[in-house]
Amino acid sequence: MKNFLISILIIFLLQSCSDPKVESVKGGSLNSCPEKTVGQMVTDFMSSPRWSSGESADGQEFVNIKGGIMYQEKEVTALLQFLINGDSFELGAVEFNGVPQNRFMGVGLLNKMCEE
Repeated sequence: MKNFLISILIIFLLQSCSDPKVESVKGGSLNSCPEKTVGQMVTDFMSSPRWSSGESADGQEFVNIKGGIMYQEKEVTALLQFLINGDSFELGAVEFNGVPQNRFMGVGLLNKMCEE
């Protein structure tokens, strides 16, 4: 019983320590997909997504989402990076298995994620 209560407490503490940058992207929508939040798009499309945030050396805040997607009939690890600009955000970078993808590929992926 004691271990169960400790587990509940740990889960509660982890959930209450949410990152405001991650939450703003997760709860936000893209102009190209206003009917879904980014969080819904990610949950519906990626396997095992992991969200994180940070700041570059030059002060640019960002949110990264890393998870599995299907690409050319193979599962790859995708990284989506959104750049935070005040109260808004925009796609900054996309990688598949650590290989940077061009803007066209990133926009295509987001459109596909919106359709799911």
